[in-house]
Amino acid sequence: MSMVLLELFFVGLVPLAVAAAVAFVLGRMRLTPPVVWAAGVASGYIAGQLILTSRAGVGHALQALVSPHEARDWLPHAVLLALGVTMLAIYAARSWRQWVIGLAALLVIGVPARLLSGPVAQQWSALEKFSHLALLAATLALVWLLLAAARDEEFPRLRQVLVILSAVGAAITVTLSGSFTFGRLCGIVAAAVTGTALVSPRGLTGAAAVITFSLGSLIILGVFYAELFPANAALLLISITAAAGRLPEVVSTRPAWQQAAARAMLCLAPLAIALVTSA
Repeated sequence: MSMVLLELFFVGLVPLAVAAAVAFVLGRMRLTPPVVWAAGVASGYIAGQLILTSRAGVGHALQALVSPHEARDWLPHAVLLALGVTMLAIYAARSWRQWVIGLAALLVIGVPARLLSGPVAQQWSALEKFSHLALLAATLALVWLLLAAARDEEFPRLRQVLVILSAVGAAITVTLSGSFTFGRLCGIVAAAVTGTALVSPRGLTGAAAVITFSLGSLIILGVFYAELFPANAALLLISITAAAGRLPEVVSTRPAWQQAAARAMLCLAPLAIALVTSA
């Protein structure tokens, strides 16, 4: 029981508390809800991963942050870059939009390239490297765009709850696929989203990039560095985008209760399939 409580503390309480504290402070500073959400989730995730890594020693955690060696060590940097691009997109003048889009494109290409630059990619031919990079970059870009394109006033609490469920489901699925570490990091994303949601009722779209490059990257790592089936990875990504992203017009024009039911079904059905097939 003590080990379970310890895991709940590191994976749940710490990132939840940090995310809630950051969101609260930024909210009191009158920053916009998207900024609060982006910073809250990013801070909670980074704090959670650092605390988790520090269990092997504070020096080890600092070394992993300053000089990343393994693929997962790069995730805090990816999340910080995602936060930076989000801030630029919110505050930059219209004349800077093309530069922000360019930075976003570099991010969706650079993150998967960095994550897969180790022994896995060394076994591929040049064509295989290009094909994998193009597919993963397009996938991350699509998830990011769909999450960012949603309307904040559209079922804000339902979308937050569904994102948390998707992250928890991803944590279980990735753990069952052979990586307890990646699974715990997915749980940290769920805790960070929960902490931010406790303080800020709206603004989830602001965390689109942060969620994409934390939870989305972990799912990718589960495929290449664990035994997560690509089909299950696709189901998890579909669940995340259905949870909080923009739905097709055929759904978004229906009555409110039908929209809510459709969103919940489109999120939970692929999540359930991924969980069942990973068990």
